[in-house]
Amino acid sequence: MSERKAQDQDKFILRLPDGMRDRIKAAADLSRRSMNAEIVARLEESFAYEGEPSIIGAGEEAKTIRIISQLRKFLESVEGDLNDAIRRREGD
Repeated sequence: MSERKAQDQDKFILRLPDGMRDRIKAAADLSRRSMNAEIVARLEESFAYEGEPSIIGAGEEAKTIRIISQLRKFLESVEGDLNDAIRRREGD
């Protein structure tokens, strides 16, 4: 995020469909961040998939991609732990 002061950052007024504000608030509370930070984080995440047209605008597909991404990170972590354990065992 930018280091500019809040009053110097771009501001955008947005109309939300009924219930969306409550959903954003609940998600922000779960993430322990402000509603603004939650919205920005979700927008940043959606832009990470630019160039993959089947994902942008496809809610269920985007959720699936996020889950796959989280699983990939978890598996990479497990792989690293296993490699460390193997190296330690080979060192014995």
